[in-house]
Amino acid sequence: MTFRRLFLCLLAFVVAAAAPVVLSAQNDQTGVTHAVALAVEEARQAGVPDETVSRLLSHGYDNRVEAASMANLVSFVATVKKEGLPLEPFVSKIEEGMAKRVPAASIEQVLNQKKQDYLFTRSVTADYLKKYSLRQQVTPEDLAGIAENLNSGLSRQDLVHTIEQAPAISLFTLKRVIGVQASLKRVGFDPKLSDRIVSTAIEHNFFARQRRGFVRAIVAGKRKGVSDEKITDAALSTMQSGGTVAGFCSQIGVSSSDM
Repeated sequence: MTFRRLFLCLLAFVVAAAAPVVLSAQNDQTGVTHAVALAVEEARQAGVPDETVSRLLSHGYDNRVEAASMANLVSFVATVKKEGLPLEPFVSKIEEGMAKRVPAASIEQVLNQKKQDYLFTRSVTADYLKKYSLRQQVTPEDLAGIAENLNSGLSRQDLVHTIEQAPAISLFTLKRVIGVQASLKRVGFDPKLSDRIVSTAIEHNFFARQRRGFVRAIVAGKRKGVSDEKITDAALSTMQSGGTVAGFCSQIGVSSSDM
């Protein structure tokens, strides 16, 4: 069976929310059709929304992904759901790989690393909540907000260091702290000075929603060539005096267009 026929057949099953897929012998000459159908049913049984399965099948068809590879990718999504991890980051990564025509084996390798990063993040975050007896639930959004920093600057060691140094704060603030550390590391900011900025920002509530521009200003200053020491001195004095983001920008010569 061609992938076009396979795709249309399976998509019909998904959209119709049919009972477990039943395949005829003539449509299962190589076993590939059966493998994809079983993966689709596994995903549905795990609780993966039909819309998500349809989305994956559609992208697979559009990008000419082989049926056997499609079966593995759908099955992986089912595993992610069973593990209680957020689906969207993994589905998006699969779609990105398909669109770039990355070999399926390479996509699976990236997905496995991503899953391990998420499981690691969930473990250290749970330890943090337990350490301070914080009665908060790690939502899928919280987990994704923290774990994705492992793909954008932070190593696992950096993540552990940041979480271990953090006082008892909300998960929203913890996500902001970790995101800031990732942003500063990406631009090569001095780690010790980063720690000083973060600890002072926590103390003076400079990770509040209305002050999101503060971190962008730090990054903009670094990219303009302002020294880490000057940025840090200006940041600390701004936070300690209750100053504004605009005032901080003025001190380090950053304009709104720079940000």
